[in-house]
Formats: sequence, structure tokens, C-alpha cells
Amino acid sequence: MIIPLNQVSEFYNEIKEAGISGGCTIQIFVSGDCDAIAACKILTALLHSDALQYKVTPVSNYTDLNTQITNALETSDFKSFVFLNCGSNVDLSYLAESGVISYLIDSQKPVVPENLRSQFVKVIDEEVFEIDEEIENSDEEPEPGQKRSRVSQGGPRKRVKRDPAGVYFSESTAGVLYSVANSMNRNSNEMLWMWIVGLTAQFLERKIDKSSFEQKLNECLAEVLRLNEFPYPHNTAEFDENEGVSLDSEQKSPGNIHIEHKDFGFMLYRHWSLYESLYYSNYIACKLAVWREPGKRRLNEMLAKAGIPLKECKQQFRYMNPVYKKILKEKLSEIATEFEMGDMFVSTCVRQYTRKRQFSALDVVHSVTALLECPHSLEEKEIGASQETLDFHQTWLNNFWIANSALIEVESLEKGIQLAIEQQKAIIQQGTILIEKKAVNPSADFRYAIISSDILDQVKFFHHPISLKKLCSFIMEAYQSQRSNIRAKPMVLCVYNSQRNTYLVTGVNSQVQQRNDFGWRFHEAAEAVQAEFRTDFFEDVYIELKKPNFQAFIEHLTGSF
Repeated sequence: MIIPLNQVSEFYNEIKEAGISGGCTIQIFVSGDCDAIAACKILTALLHSDALQYKVTPVSNYTDLNTQITNALETSDFKSFVFLNCGSNVDLSYLAESGVISYLIDSQKPVVPENLRSQFVKVIDEEVFEIDEEIENSDEEPEPGQKRSRVSQGGPRKRVKRDPAGVYFSESTAGVLYSVANSMNRNSNEMLWMWIVGLTAQFLERKIDKSSFEQKLNECLAEVLRLNEFPYPHNTAEFDENEGVSLDSEQKSPGNIHIEHKDFGFMLYRHWSLYESLYYSNYIACKLAVWREPGKRRLNEMLAKAGIPLKECKQQFRYMNPVYKKILKEKLSEIATEFEMGDMFVSTCVRQYTRKRQFSALDVVHSVTALLECPHSLEEKEIGASQETLDFHQTWLNNFWIANSALIEVESLEKGIQLAIEQQKAIIQQGTILIEKKAVNPSADFRYAIISSDILDQVKFFHHPISLKKLCSFIMEAYQSQRSNIRAKPMVLCVYNSQRNTYLVTGVNSQVQQRNDFGWRFHEAAEAVQAEFRTDFFEDVYIELKKPNFQAFIEHLTGSF
């Protein structure tokens, strides 16, 4: 059943009432994406303030979720399961057999009809769904209060039928949880920041387009104005040489959020040199083709016309001459049309973390995502242990908790930013290698490329889903921008993982607002060639196949449209 957003407090009141009896009654499953982690911060802050006990369990995919659900049912007497950005693709109604009420908050749509029909699965959403009654039903649900065995046989049910129309994304999960807090007049600046970060993650991961992002961000900005005494940089403020923005002493109060209506969309520009930020930003790299000599000369020309000496551009941004920082936005705005770069600015918010350190929401998302998808265990690297002692899941779990802390801790946040810089360099370098080697292949309705070796160290970044999707998006945009006379097409990218002897595959649409049906297409092609594969990713745009089946799969896929 659906709990609409205008009744979201009902969700919290239910789990609160169920937890009043004492003990740990609330189990939260949170997926490994920035929006879900930010949402979890909001929810746990509410639960903590009400002295309610809860357990947070990170889950990396549906197989992992199945295992963790079984463990939870066997070892504890939970009454409420909360699923954050996980669960929309599987039937959770069977949990009613164990006396558990499930609360599903997942930005990916559509939700399987079994969850919408069940009175024991509460889907918190802004939309009203039509339920296809022809989809198969399984066993009838028990009456309220009636229990069967504590552990259901078989775990979460698979999708009865995939939606060939594809997936799309609605309200960020952090935004939904902020609505819960706001409806009870218990919101805070900390919670607002989590909402802004979660929304920004949706935008940067191409789950929503820029228009949808800006529309939702305006709602955030209204809250910034309400909760912050100094929401705008003052013209008469002192100039912060660390960050290149003007802030007075009040605005430098830790926790303050201020609005940047016209911030650069350049990759992490506050945290390395301006030149590198421009060179390695997807937008600039695609527009100028900076990997070629004419593109590099064009970049130097743009900076010269803006009146910024190359020497200043190539040192750390925080150490640039404040005079050039002050004129940078104005000068680049003046020449944007000449270089066909009318989209180099973006609205965002910046938070003062300490007296001397501030980070934009864009910075935070890049950092958290990079930590989540780090190829090695960050904890093991710190203690000097062998990387071979941890399996893939344990590595992911260690990095999850570091990413979780990066939302609020400067040390972890800065570590993630440096990792994000490495990752972005790998994206531009690997993408341009494929383009220059003419490795982007055509098919009827999409283009595709294959990375058949991971001998280069940078390829290991792309064994992780979000990073692979970022690379796929860059290749699609770069290829298209250099060929204005060709039709825009979606892009499919495949990368080989020698350790697992598999190929990880993803696909992106040329238009963000379109539904992405690649998950369904991948599944159909893999089934057709009887491949050994898995599609248990929370975002239904990936598939992993064994190497012996890959060639038959890609041949069928490229001929299946």
C-alpha cells in the first residue's frame, strides 16, 4: 500500500509506536549510494532523539539484502523493516509471514505491484500507481497479527515480470525523509544538508535532468533561507583565500549553509588547480576535446581571454591570487558564448564545515561516491595489511562506513575528494583512449564499447557500477559532441574483470528524462543465449556475465533492437 508524501508522518509514527515496548525493533537496510546514506542520517537522527533503538545494515545488492533479511529474522525480534533505495524491484510481501511491517522508500520506479498491493508493505511515495492485476499472485497474506514461521522459505521473491518500459527516478529518498522531519516540525540544518546532498547525488548520477534538479533545489533553497541567518555571501564580506568565496564572520560559523546560484560546474575546482578542474571536467573536456592538441590550445585561449594567467591556473585553487578569483565568474561568463559553453554554471549550496573549510554539495557527493567505489579497502591501506586478506564484500563494507562518516567529517571528506580526483582522471583518460582508438561501435539504436583488459590500473575503478556508468556517460557525450552531424544515441559500455572472469555492462540514455530500459534488454539478451549472469543490482541498468557467455550476449544485444 502507498503512504503519500502528504501523510509521511504516518510512517514515522507507526515505527515509533511499534518501538515503544522497548528493545531493538527497527531494522534499516541502506543501499550503497549517496542519497540512501544521507536519508539514513536523517532517519537515525529522528530515532535517536526519540530514544528508539535501531540497527543499520548496509547492503550492496539484492543477494546481499536477501542474506541480511534472513539473518535479521533469525537473530532478532524486529517489528519494522525500513528499506532505503533498495527493495522496489523484489516482492517484500512475504515478510508479513514473520509479523514484520516493511517500509519502502526507494527513488527508483516502478515498484513491483506485489509491494503496492500488500497491506504489510508501506511504500512511501509522491506518486499513485496503477496495479496490473494480471501479474501472478503468490500465497495469500496472513491476517494482521497472524504469524507463520519466523523465517520465510526462499527469501525475497524475484520480480514476477520486468517492466520493458524501463526504470526512472522520482523524489530523492533523503528528500522524503526530510519531509517526514518537516511534517513533525523536527527538521534541522543538518537534515536539510542531507536532503541537498541526496538531491545533488541524483543529478550527478544522471537519475534526474537539470530542469528537475533545479526545480527541487528551489524547494531546498526556501528551507535554507528559513533555517540560516546568512544564506547569501555578502558583497562586503572578507574574502576567504582557502575557498575563493566571500564570507563574513557570521557565515563562517560551522554548520551554516549558504546559496550559490551561479557556481562553477567544474569538477571539484576548489580542491585542485583550476586548470586541472577544467581539463578533467566532462563538460569542458567534451566541448573542447581537450585530449587533442587543438583542444588544449583552445582551453589555453579561453583562459587567456578571461585574463587569468596560466601560472595562476595551474597552482592549487586555494592559493590563486584573490584578485583573479574575484573576477573569474564574471570573465568566464563574458566569453562563454564565444566558446559555446552556456552551461558551465550550476546552482548549489555550500556548507561551512569548520571555520576554514567549506564544501559544496557537489563536492560532498563526488567524495562519498568515490569512497563507496574505491577499488581497495581504505581501512586496510591505512593499517598496511595485505589487500588480499579481504573479500570484495568486506572491502565494500569497510568503505561504506568511511563514506558514511564523510557526510559530516572533514578528514574522511577530504580523503574522498582526493580519491574522486583520481577517479575522474581515469574516466577522462580511459574514455579518450576508447574514442581515439575508434573503439566506439555502432548498432541500430545505440553505440557500444568494450574494455576487454583490466591490465591498466585505472580500469579497476570501473569494476564498480556507478563509476562504470560515469565513464559510459562521458564517452557518449564526448563522442556526440565531436560529431555534430550524427544522431544522438544511447551508449552501452562493457568492462572485463579478470579477478572474477566476468564482464560488467551498463547502458545510459542520451536523454536523462527518458526511462532506461537497458536492464530489461540485458536480461532478455542474457536469457536468450542462456548465459550465466546476475542482475541483482539495486539500480536496474546493469548486468554481470561470465566471460565465456559474453560474446554471444553482445551479439544478441546489438541485434535485438
